[in-house]
Amino acid sequence: MPNEISQQICKVLRLDVGDAVIVLDNSGFQYTVILSQVNPKTVAGKITSKLENRAEPETKISLYQALIPREKFETVLQKGTEIGIDRFVPLETKRTLIKKNTYGEQKLTRWTRIVQESSEQSERGFIPEIVSPTSFKEAILEAVKSDVALLAAERESSGGSPGLLALLENSKKVSLFIGPEGGFEDSELEFAQKAGVKLINLGPRIFRSETAGLVLATLVLFSTGDLG
Repeated sequence: MPNEISQQICKVLRLDVGDAVIVLDNSGFQYTVILSQVNPKTVAGKITSKLENRAEPETKISLYQALIPREKFETVLQKGTEIGIDRFVPLETKRTLIKKNTYGEQKLTRWTRIVQESSEQSERGFIPEIVSPTSFKEAILEAVKSDVALLAAERESSGGSPGLLALLENSKKVSLFIGPEGGFEDSELEFAQKAGVKLINLGPRIFRSETAGLVLATLVLFSTGDLG
């Protein structure tokens, strides 16, 4: 196992020889492993069972989340992973104060570690993908290739469970767009609609950016029966 996992098992979780752990291989399977060697540098064990992981939603959600301050964005990654989001796309819009060219490989490495740890905690079968930050137009043109693309717009009149259920019918790949504080500009909404994105609202209350994506993803997974 990598050093950081060995350290976690030995010093944080304080597991010992004979203890059992669940190991994920990021291919949809989970393994029960009985530990046979435990120290800060090396952890080894014997596989005693292999099962298909059933924690993954059938509906694959790509969340196009506008770039927001670090702690808030990382909350979206962590909680979104727990909910069941499959893919995160950091998004630069006209109103984002943080621009995509300020993010390098170091930031992506940190984000990857966050979703990996959250995947382990929530016993996901796969680690969500995080891609490099992209522009709004590039993201729209990519997202319309999915079964349905939805954009949360607080001034949009359509929304609610009945409308969402109809939009999601027979959809297995869903793209969700969440804007920054202040929302999307009218020109962005117009471009998205012309490209084929559906605009919806999330009810009478206005959510913060870091809340809206989690709410919408939860509504989608509930509507498709992926929350049990």
